[in-house]
Amino acid sequence: MLWEILRKEIENLGKYKELNSMSVDKIIISLADFFAVWNKPFSKDEILDTKVDRGHIVKVTLNGAQVDTYENTILRDKDQLVIAYEEKK
Repeated sequence: MLWEILRKEIENLGKYKELNSMSVDKIIISLADFFAVWNKPFSKDEILDTKVDRGHIVKVTLNGAQVDTYENTILRDKDQLVIAYEEKK
């Protein structure tokens, strides 16, 4: 489902027309690519229009495991991704 949403958004923007002829299995998309479709920032320091302050963190969980790759996280079909902006503990 994620792939179809991304493909549609990218096609609507007129970018990456080569995606039309590629197999979904061979497409490599990072979390940065996902946010770039909407021209929004994402990193350990910023999510959408919110900058991380001293009292908060951005937490990324992929398939139930916390990762520290943030924008470099590779997304695959059927991955379970959770992004949270939460208070530091």
